Amino acid sequence: MSDVRTVIDETVKQLGFALCGVCEAKPSDRADFFRGWLADGKHGEMDYLARNVAVRVDPEELVEGARAIVCVADSLNSELPDSSSEFRAPSSEFGQVARYAQYSDYHKVLKKRLHKLADRLAEQYPDETFRGCVDTAPLFEREHAARAGLGWIGKHTLLINPREGSHLLLGAIVTTLTIEPDTPEVDHCGTCTRCIDACPTQCITPYSVNASRCISYLTIEHRSAIDPSLHEAMGNWIFGCDVCQDVCPHVRKAKQLSPSPLQEEGRGEGKAQDRVARQEEHAALYEVSPSLNSSLGGRGIEAEPPEFLPAATGYQQLHVSFDLFTILHWTENDRCDAFIGSAMKRAKLDMMQRNALIAAGNVLRNHDVPALRDRIEQLAADDSALPLVQQTARDVLANFNA
Repeated sequence: MSDVRTVIDETVKQLGFALCGVCEAKPSDRADFFRGWLADGKHGEMDYLARNVAVRVDPEELVEGARAIVCVADSLNSELPDSSSEFRAPSSEFGQVARYAQYSDYHKVLKKRLHKLADRLAEQYPDETFRGCVDTAPLFEREHAARAGLGWIGKHTLLINPREGSHLLLGAIVTTLTIEPDTPEVDHCGTCTRCIDACPTQCITPYSVNASRCISYLTIEHRSAIDPSLHEAMGNWIFGCDVCQDVCPHVRKAKQLSPSPLQEEGRGEGKAQDRVARQEEHAALYEVSPSLNSSLGGRGIEAEPPEFLPAATGYQQLHVSFDLFTILHWTENDRCDAFIGSAMKRAKLDMMQRNALIAAGNVLRNHDVPALRDRIEQLAADDSALPLVQQTARDVLANFNA
C-alpha cells in the first residue's frame, strides 16, 4: 500500500490543483464568534447558515470518526483589470461580475476532480470514509484550509496564499483516515487595513464581515429589495464584488511563475516544513482571455475567444461583464441561456434585473443615457413587471431625483 501523502500528492498533481494541504479534523476555533455573528443578524437572509450549526463548527458531526481534512484549491490569479481601477467606474454601461463567476461553475469543475481524489484514496484505504465538500456542505472550508497551510485568513475573512493571492476556489475531503497535518501559514496582514478602507459599503471590520451590507451578498444571496441607501456604493457590480481582494498587497504582487511545485516529482525531505515551502513557491499557471474589447472602452461584454485554464482543471472563461440595457430586457429563457455552465445561475431573473437597475442608476448619476433612463422609467410604471424589479426601478428613480 502506498504512503497516503504520496497518493495525495500524485493525484493532486494529476488533477491540476494549485494548492493542497492536510489538517486535523477538529472543531472550529471561532464557534462562539460564529454564533454571535448569527445572533447579530450579520448573515442577512442566508438562513441556511443558522441551520446545522453544530455540524458546521465540528467536522466530526459531519463525518463520524473524522480524523483529517484534505484541503485543495484552484487559483484564479490573473492579469485581468482589478476592481479598484477605472474598470468599475459607474460611467460604464456594463455590469461587472466577480472573477470567480467569470468562469465555468466551480461547484461542478472542482467537485468532479475532488471526487476523483476521494475515489483514489478510497481505493487505497477501503475501510475509511472520504466525503468531498465544495462550498455547499456545512463546513468551514477557509478555516480548515488555513490550518492545512494553504494560506491565512485575511482581515476580509478570505483565504490568502503568499504567492497565489486570494482568488482561490476551495474544496475539502473529510476523512476518518489519520494523515500527518501540515503547518499553518503565518498571518501576514500586519497593520494593513486596505481591504477595510476600500470596501464600498464599509462592511468589513478586522476578521469579520457584516454580510448584510456586503455587495457580494447583496447581489447573489439577498432575495428581496436592497436598501436604497446602499445603491450608490454598489457601483456597477451586478454579481459579486472583488474590491477587498484586489486592493490587497498580496493579490497585487501575486505573480504567474512556473513550474508549480505540485507538478514536481515527489515531496523530498523535510516533511511539514518542506511542504509549506513548496506551497509558497507555487505560482499561478492560469491564463485568462485577452484584454477587454477596446472598442467598448476596455469594458467588454464577453471574452473573445474564450480561453481555458490548464486542461486538467476544465475551467473556461465565459464572460467578464454584461450589458445593463440587455439585462433589463431579459426573459427567463434569456437568463438561462446567458448562464449556461455558470455559477451565476444562482441569481434569479428578478435579482439580476434588480442588480442591473441599481448599476444603471449609478451610470445615470454620472452621465445621461436616454435608453437606460427610459427603460428604468418603463419598468417603474409597468405593473406587469416582476414586483422586485418594479420596486427597484422606483427606488432608483427616487434616488436619482432626490
